[in-house]
Amino acid sequence: MHSLKSQARAVLRLSRQMHECAEQADWSGFIEREETRRQRLEELFACPGIEAQLPDLAAILREVMALDAKSMALGEAEKNRLGREMQGRSQQRQAARVYQWVAAHP
Repeated sequence: MHSLKSQARAVLRLSRQMHECAEQADWSGFIEREETRRQRLEELFACPGIEAQLPDLAAILREVMALDAKSMALGEAEKNRLGREMQGRSQQRQAARVYQWVAAHP
């Protein structure tokens, strides 16, 4: 069985990969890694005696949380960008419909 520290480092590696995916807007890659990371986190926190090891794991887990915060900010920015893009397209379609109606009813 892997040590708790090596398990935490594996979670950190996945978090770094997820953040790289977020920086590249590779959201499918992000999601794939997130599922694996979720499983690894569940396994890590299900380990007997983890409570006693948390002080040793704290720095690694803080880095995971910092990467998560950065990745979430990138995801939020992408969501906002897509929302603006969709709104712009909706306005374009509405303008085209108005133009077509005006052209059909001189």
